[in-house]
Amino acid sequence: MALMSERQRRIVSLLAASPAPLTGGELAQELGVSVRTVQAEVARINGGGALIESSNRGYRLRRDPGDSAAVRDGLGGGATSSDPADAVLRVLARGLVTDEEGPTTEDLGELLFMSRTAVERVLGEVRERVSRQGLALSRTRGRISLTGDDDARRRLLSRLVVDEATGGPSAEGPAEPVSALLDLGFVRDLIGRCAHRENRYVEPGYETGLATSVAIALFRMRCPSGLARVEGGDAADGVEFRVADAVCAAYMRRWPIRACAEDVAQVASLLVGWMRPTQPGVPREARSRHVERDARVEDVVRDALAPYGISVEDGPALRGLVLHVDQLVRRSDGQSVTDDGLLEGVKRSCPFLFEVSQVVAKALSERLDVAVDESELGFLCIHLGLVVGELADNRPRVALLSTTYRSVDQALRDQLVMHFGDRASIRVFTRAAETLDEARAGSVDLVVTTRPLRGLPVPHVLISPLLLSDDLLAIGEALRHHARSGRLAQLRSTRPFFSEELFVRDDGATVRERDEVIDELCARLEAAGAVGAEFAASVRAREAAGSTCFFERFAIPHAIEMDARRTAFCVLTSRAGVCWGGPVIRVVLMIAVRREDRERFMSMFDSTVRALGTPELLPRLERARTLDDFLAALLDQ
Repeated sequence: MALMSERQRRIVSLLAASPAPLTGGELAQELGVSVRTVQAEVARINGGGALIESSNRGYRLRRDPGDSAAVRDGLGGGATSSDPADAVLRVLARGLVTDEEGPTTEDLGELLFMSRTAVERVLGEVRERVSRQGLALSRTRGRISLTGDDDARRRLLSRLVVDEATGGPSAEGPAEPVSALLDLGFVRDLIGRCAHRENRYVEPGYETGLATSVAIALFRMRCPSGLARVEGGDAADGVEFRVADAVCAAYMRRWPIRACAEDVAQVASLLVGWMRPTQPGVPREARSRHVERDARVEDVVRDALAPYGISVEDGPALRGLVLHVDQLVRRSDGQSVTDDGLLEGVKRSCPFLFEVSQVVAKALSERLDVAVDESELGFLCIHLGLVVGELADNRPRVALLSTTYRSVDQALRDQLVMHFGDRASIRVFTRAAETLDEARAGSVDLVVTTRPLRGLPVPHVLISPLLLSDDLLAIGEALRHHARSGRLAQLRSTRPFFSEELFVRDDGATVRERDEVIDELCARLEAAGAVGAEFAASVRAREAAGSTCFFERFAIPHAIEMDARRTAFCVLTSRAGVCWGGPVIRVVLMIAVRREDRERFMSMFDSTVRALGTPELLPRLERARTLDDFLAALLDQ
């Protein structure tokens, strides 16, 4: 876990010394701070793992095995720091839902231990970030705040909450977590308890997104002059209203507020489509009121993935996707979903999933008359990722060489799985010779070991049996290096697909239109013998399903069908730019893929998008006047 501040260490010490739980008021009195500050500090402590439990009796330390190591690790030093721009953003986020005055530059300097000049530099970065999200940085009488419409403000709050929940870039630092400000943990547990009383549950993976929307609505009751109400549908006669009524009643017992019928109806509207009956073991036909539609959803997914060479079998992931579409249909009857920041994260981390989700969304719209707006795409991406992930495990293979003490081995593996299980496949070894054999056979990508080991042909990380914070950082960096090396290797393998005849440098002074550029690049590919005459129509059909422009900086158009005569990349760099359905971009890379290479499309697409999305690389690509210049920037990173 992350190193704790002095106040956090004091909280842990008080809880460790107390035979009974301590309330927030008791801790606040002991520390000389407010109850709100105690809640925020507990949230920060639990950001590195659920170390502190809360109940109606108060706070207490978890007594699970391994907690002592976590406590010992956390108590060992000073506070962690994060990106200062993210820290400032979380400070300013308070003003989006409260009546509090914004901070001054002096306040921010004290918080971040920075000079006034450094703070102004950070504020410049914050201004640039929020402007892309529809918000503005304003100053009134020396106080700094964020301004913008309610949708933009909710998107920012949701993104910050998701970052905190997933360990994203806004998860650490000196500012009070947004999740603590919104009482998110309490709200999430509350929804679960109230839903359970009605024999309902929120499907795993959606708890944070739903709780964020509800928590914002509930917090608004405490700060009536903050965010405006969200328009919701009529759920007054359903199970959602009963759950909402119970949620609001419990929330009013926690905070000195009164919720009117309109407030309850609003919370109920947010619950529509997110809860399912608690009926384990019930056959599919009995669970679903739309068996025929379920079958059509499965057909849509299979048809969308087939061009990429991916066949889909029935399984838990596909069933989860079908259930999600069932919920989506309910929400499409007038309910909206608060954007929770997932989509932007998926675009960056797995562009291929974003690509497929657009195709699936288009097919659902056409074949099932289901409207899928952008706020839904993030969730659709997650489900598709699970479906694709069921088919193949491409995670790096990590060997853990530990002691001969089974309990230590298991504890270490459990902690590694907890921290890196979504990024790596982890096996435990107790013999050095066996580990060496596996590494030499190419069955291991990284070795994590508690004892020195010579002769390893793969990267390795030497760690303490206690798995300290520095160890976690070292393992994380090794996995990032492995991933980056793999992406670069994949990217460099595309070198034969580039050619001089398929590189275009446009020095014209007039901004061109998307359709014109698509036609030109398709014509060049056809003239080079890479595609047939039908290719252009397939590219336009794919573009109609959703823009292939990424981050408003570059575009990677391609056909839906992977049936080119040969795999080829056609590149255009433009001085004036190309209007790609709104944003003006200066790099277009069109991809044609033959059937024999379609299984490589996912990795080629991901590695290309990630490379072009690198902020320091893209300007070099935009300036490239020759293919050699372009490839030197793209492949020699």
